[in-house]
Amino acid sequence: MQFFLHTHNFAKKFYEDNSKENHKDNFRLFRLWMEIMEKKPDDDKAFGTDEKTTICYHHQWIYGRSAPLACLNVLDFLDMTKDSNSDTNPFSPEYGKYYRGVAPKERAQIITSVLSVFRDTQLGPYTRNSGVEKFALLNYDEPEMREDFTRGDNNDGICIIDTVTKKYCFMNFSDQDKTHTSSSCLPTLQPCSAMDYIEAYYPSTMTPGAKAHIAWIKGKENRKNLTDRGKVGAELEAHIAKEVTKYEAEMKHNAKINKKFARRFKKYKVLTLEEIAEMTPQMHDLLVNHPALAEN
Repeated sequence: MQFFLHTHNFAKKFYEDNSKENHKDNFRLFRLWMEIMEKKPDDDKAFGTDEKTTICYHHQWIYGRSAPLACLNVLDFLDMTKDSNSDTNPFSPEYGKYYRGVAPKERAQIITSVLSVFRDTQLGPYTRNSGVEKFALLNYDEPEMREDFTRGDNNDGICIIDTVTKKYCFMNFSDQDKTHTSSSCLPTLQPCSAMDYIEAYYPSTMTPGAKAHIAWIKGKENRKNLTDRGKVGAELEAHIAKEVTKYEAEMKHNAKINKKFARRFKKYKVLTLEEIAEMTPQMHDLLVNHPALAEN
C-alpha cells in the first residue's frame, strides 16, 4: 500500500532560505552554503520546485484497520499542532527556522516518524501491532510517484492526506469486485472514507463481500475440503452451519470495533475527486474522465 502526504514544499523553501546572498560575505558560511547546494539537484528531483509537494511512502503489509490508524497518526498530529508551531511541527513552512532550517531529506524522515509510530492505546489492539512500522520513502528512488499514484503496488489501495486542509481519503485503483473482502470491493478511482476502507476488510453488515464469503462456506469448494477431511452427511451440514454462525458473530464483533474507528474519524473530512485532481494535475484526466466513473 502507498501513502501520499500533500504538503508545503519544504525543500523549495529550504533552498530559498539558504540563498547565496545570505552567505556571500562570510567565507565559512559560504562554504557551508556550497555543501548544502550540492544536494539541491537530488532534492529538486525528489520534491519538485512547486509551492506544494507530495511525500510518497510504501508499506508492504499495511491494510485493513492498520492503514487507517497510520492515517490517524498524521491527522491527529495535525489536529493537535498549528503551522505557527515552527519548532515542533515538521509540516509547518517555518519548521527549523531557529536552526538554519532542516535539510529536506531529514525533514522527510521526521515526517515519516509521525506516520509510522503506532502507540494508540485505544485502536492499536485492533491493528498489526504497536511499535514503529517500516514505511519506505519513495521520493528519491521513485520521484515519479509524486505525480502518478498508479505507478505503485496498489493491491490494497492508497491513502492520500492533504496536510494543509487536514483532509484525507482512501482509494482503490483495481477493477472493482464487490464480492471481495478487500479494498478491491471499493469503487475504482473514487475517494472513500476510512470507514468504507475498514468495512471492505471487516464487514459488519451483509455486504456483497460478506454474502460471497458465506456462499463460499456453503459452496462446493469448502464442502469438498471438509469431505476430504472426513466430514460427511449430518456432520458436514452441522459443521457448515457452525462456520456460518461463527462468521456472522465475527461481523457483530466487527461492528463494535469499527465504531471505535468511526468515532475517531468523525471530525475529519474526505477529499473530493476534484481536490485530488488539483493536487496532481498530471492525473486530472485519468481521475475526472475515467470510464469507471461514467456511471457516477
